[in-house]
Amino acid sequence: MPIPCPELYQMSNGETKNVAVSFDRELRSGVTLSGTPTITVSPTGPTLSNKVVSTADLTILGKLVLTGRAVQFRIAGAAATAGRYIVTITVSDSDGGVNVINCTFDITD
Repeated sequence: MPIPCPELYQMSNGETKNVAVSFDRELRSGVTLSGTPTITVSPTGPTLSNKVVSTADLTILGKLVLTGRAVQFRIAGAAATAGRYIVTITVSDSDGGVNVINCTFDITD
C-alpha cells in the first residue's frame, strides 16, 4: 500500500515544478534507492519528466536527505485541467525492496 507524501503540492495550470520526494521514512539506515523510478499520474493530464534517484544530498522540507534516498522529477501542468492529481512513485532499493509513495498535486486555473 502506498505511503502518502507529507506535503500537498499546489501549482497553477501552465506551471512547471521540479520536485524532490524523500524516502527516508521508508528506508532503513544504510539502504539507498536504486534503478530508475516509475512515476505515474492519475488522472492523466500533467506531464512528468526527468525521473531520477537523487545523486546528491538534498534539503527536503527542512531536513537533510542523503544521496540516493530521494526521487526527483519535473511536473508540468500545461496539459492539465484544474483539479487534484495523484502522482505515484515506485522505486526499488539496495535491500531488494520496492517502495511506493503517493503525492497529491492540486492544479488551479
